[in-house]
Amino acid sequence: MKRYLLLLILLYNGICNAQNWCLPGAEWKYLTSFYSGESNLKFTYEKDTTINLQECKKIIGREIDVSYGPPGVPPKITDTISLEPLFSYAKNDTVFFLKNNTFYPVFTFNVKTGDTIHYSNPLVDSNPILQIVDSVGVDTINGLALKYYHTKNKTLDFDPIDPPESKIMERFGALDNDILPFYAPVTEVYYTLLCYKDDSFPLYQKYPTGSCDLINSVSNELQESNVYLSPNPSNEYININNLSNDIIESVLIYDITGKLRHTSNKKNSNSILTIDITNLQNGIYVMFINTTYSMRIIKKFIKHASN
Repeated sequence: MKRYLLLLILLYNGICNAQNWCLPGAEWKYLTSFYSGESNLKFTYEKDTTINLQECKKIIGREIDVSYGPPGVPPKITDTISLEPLFSYAKNDTVFFLKNNTFYPVFTFNVKTGDTIHYSNPLVDSNPILQIVDSVGVDTINGLALKYYHTKNKTLDFDPIDPPESKIMERFGALDNDILPFYAPVTEVYYTLLCYKDDSFPLYQKYPTGSCDLINSVSNELQESNVYLSPNPSNEYININNLSNDIIESVLIYDITGKLRHTSNKKNSNSILTIDITNLQNGIYVMFINTTYSMRIIKKFIKHASN
């Protein structure tokens, strides 16, 4: 009897673990940053439904586009768009999304280090992605052990793909991409998960010092176009080039998992602030630049090994 009960418990846990994707109350918030502004994305689980005899989840989305104006002028909301709904379901260790009326695997949590993943871009059919799993593990968040795997894109040197690497985690999906991730030639546009929650999972903030707010209503004295990083990618140092009259109060650097890796709280009014990144591991990082006018600029950079 005890053995039978144990088997039932293991089976129940396995089923629960397989179904921890898109639970009731699930809500994802993302930031899409680009040269002239940003888009704030919010996705919400709406209801269960059935498509092609497959029970699945309907996820609705909203995009808020924000553009930057002259110095001293707050960011302006230029458009609010209701996105096409997404349909997804989880089976065992795999999460599927609907594309062209067919469900296909997007996240697979039974991979092992060294495995190769062939990923079909949902928005770029002609640009399939070949990914190599370089690590797998478990992170404990809100008291729950969540599986993750980390991949790197295997592409030709003259055809780099952004993001070049990614961390995928149970419940959340990709930490550095859209809810339905896609990959494209390197540009100044990047995605990052800000927050996630559902009815049985308290709010998770990828960047604890950041915000889940969808509208950035603070002053824009230090506008996006007045701050840039160079060189990027880099191996030793990153220069923050500040072309405005604002003063940088602090700089925070996070890795793609949301862990704080560097803090600088020394005020700097110089046009160039140099940050030493020699102690960082190779990979993608997100930099928060805070100023005297409470403006926060978010930048991405890549640390890579020298040739």
